[in-house]
Amino acid sequence: MNKDLLNKILITLGFILIYRVLAYVPVPGVDLTVVKEFFDTNSNNALGLVNMFSGNAVKRMSIIALGVMPYITASIIMELLAATFPKLAELKKDSQGFQKYMQIVKYSTVAISFIQAIGIAIGLTSLTGKAGESAVMIDTSTFVILTAFSMMGGTMLLVWIGEQITERGVGNGISLIIFAGIVSAIPSPI
Repeated sequence: MNKDLLNKILITLGFILIYRVLAYVPVPGVDLTVVKEFFDTNSNNALGLVNMFSGNAVKRMSIIALGVMPYITASIIMELLAATFPKLAELKKDSQGFQKYMQIVKYSTVAISFIQAIGIAIGLTSLTGKAGESAVMIDTSTFVILTAFSMMGGTMLLVWIGEQITERGVGNGISLIIFAGIVSAIPSPI
């Protein structure tokens, strides 16, 4: 096997391993038993599907629970805007402009992930377990701030990992991250 190809495969596997390790890093201040209990009772609906795509990161309330979905959402919004506004479409076609276009996508990803993380944090504050214990173990405002920044940072870290896989590894990094999340959830039902 070509040494360059072997290095690319190892880099890809290394970044996927980092992604899987991050799926076990919880958001600070969450009682994971309450969250796990909630997902166990809701595994057969849309929440179970979201959890599957994240590689069980949502059930573990990981810092990467949002996954790369805010990035995909931002990319879709920018594609729609580029189809609507000719100046944005020209920006996308130019090599110098494409870097600016991608920078706008990344800033949009930050905003979307921050808003989604705040929503998740507020939702978690009202989640209680069967015995009445709260899913949040710290002050609510502190929890919302910590959750928003840690999940936003986790999403941006995943986007960076995806870019590194695309540039240095084998294949499209974002697609491989989604694939790795789905594949990692397969053994549990078996």
